[in-house]
Amino acid sequence: MKLAGRVAVVTGGGSGIGRASSLLFAREGAKVCVVDQDAAAALERWGRIDALLCAAGFSTGGTVLTTDPADRDAVVRTNLGGTWLRARAVLPDMRARRAGSIVTVSSQLARAGAGTAPTSRPRAPSSA
Repeated sequence: MKLAGRVAVVTGGGSGIGRASSLLFAREGAKVCVVDQDAAAALERWGRIDALLCAAGFSTGGTVLTTDPADRDAVVRTNLGGTWLRARAVLPDMRARRAGSIVTVSSQLARAGAGTAPTSRPRAPSSA
């Protein structure tokens, strides 16, 4: 158990890459907290966060001409803003302990776009 005693917070842990990562963290012995928005709650509960994996994200489909600006804004808020907010919540503790990792991931859609550039492209910077 490589991660025994460690705490991992995962966004987007209900499916896909996030779910697979959550299961792997658990298999390796970590305490896993799958969160939607409140990464700070895990810090309060366990007193530390050793790993933050940001895998939450979505795309609405459509082209530049057909995508509603409100839909595009929701994608940017989730895919970029959500990653930024989660990192901001856990980073002070990680810096104080001089330990911890933040990893951001995305699906292949961030690179390929599948004709949905207005809402898939904001996923790419969140996994840089």
